[in-house]
Amino acid sequence: MEKEIITRLHKDFEKSVYKQPVRDLQKLLDYDEWRFFLKVIDKAKDFANEITNFSIKRDDLRSESGITKEQVKNNQEVRKLLIKRNIRPEMLPPANDIKKVERKLFSEQKLIKAQLLDTTETAT
Repeated sequence: MEKEIITRLHKDFEKSVYKQPVRDLQKLLDYDEWRFFLKVIDKAKDFANEITNFSIKRDDLRSESGITKEQVKNNQEVRKLLIKRNIRPEMLPPANDIKKVERKLFSEQKLIKAQLLDTTETAT
């Protein structure tokens, strides 16, 4: 159950972090490539999740409300750190996530077609 809660919270966080594009921070922070800059945000999300996982085990958190409070607190603390370093997740473009979703969708569609063909051939 704890894993499902964390997964849902992570997805909710994912939906809310990307809003407006700005690439000036990339140059300001001396990142040669945009993908390296996005890694900072991805690592920050992973870091907040790992802190939550640690807290769940350490504090034996079992209730959804307790885990939610811990996840929110950790996301806020990591966000404060990012903002202190002049990195604002909501200012990054959604392009990376969209491409991932498109690739996954394409793969799933191919799998479904293959299964349908296999089922049709078996039936005949």
